[in-house]
Amino acid sequence: MSGVQGGAPLRAVELVTESFRTLGKHWRDCLVALAVPSVIDTLVRGAFTQEIQAMQQQAMTTEQVLEQLVGEDNLLRLVAMLLVNIIAITLFAVSWHRLSLLGERPRLLPRIGSEHMRFALLSLALIFVTTLLALSGATLAASAAAGFVILIALILVVVIYLKLSMMFPAAALDVPCSVAQSWSMTKGSTLTLFWAIVLGSIPMLLILMIVGMVISQVIGALFSGTALGEWLFLIVQAIFSYLPWAIVIGIVSLAYRKLAGQAGPRTRQGGVHGA
Repeated sequence: MSGVQGGAPLRAVELVTESFRTLGKHWRDCLVALAVPSVIDTLVRGAFTQEIQAMQQQAMTTEQVLEQLVGEDNLLRLVAMLLVNIIAITLFAVSWHRLSLLGERPRLLPRIGSEHMRFALLSLALIFVTTLLALSGATLAASAAAGFVILIALILVVVIYLKLSMMFPAAALDVPCSVAQSWSMTKGSTLTLFWAIVLGSIPMLLILMIVGMVISQVIGALFSGTALGEWLFLIVQAIFSYLPWAIVIGIVSLAYRKLAGQAGPRTRQGGVHGA
């Protein structure tokens, strides 16, 4: 990306509509992109679920369960699981960004490249920054109005993500994009991006909640009390947890295309660069 020039103005409804259209048109490709990440996510959920169930059988309170999970003995394992989750999210997000921007269809077994490393490192950095903000908010909340402090911390986290959001599709394309460039690209469009993500996420979450309830009832009726039923439920949870991200990624991809001054999706050979 050799410099960033102003692109077309963003419209929230257009971003949402295009993102849903992409998901509807490429739902088979979405399932392919989800294959490996959902397996990884299911295994991580399974590890936590079994331990939490064992704790609940010991009549431990919610506070005791949380204390046990985040205690010093489990800290290393939690960090390892966080890294595994980042790997899973990176595999899906890179595939979906590239499909949205390049028309590149995802592979069942992704070919790991420098774009995955760039995206994963960016995700780690963002998690580190937002975690610091959250911890700072929690510390201040002990001596101030907790609700107000938490709200401010949450707003800061959201704003930082939105201002840096253009770095993610750029990373997925293995195209350089600095903090300053992303900050400049989103100038005047941050609020539009926010409302687009809200408007896109809410209907998807409602749809998944209704469909999830039906599927849970079916799994419960057919496999009640069995290990197979528990794993099927975890698999459904894993897949459903990524579908809202597909909408958000589609929104961010389209915003990147417009704000970077792109004409539209191009072939992988042609590449995608800012104007």
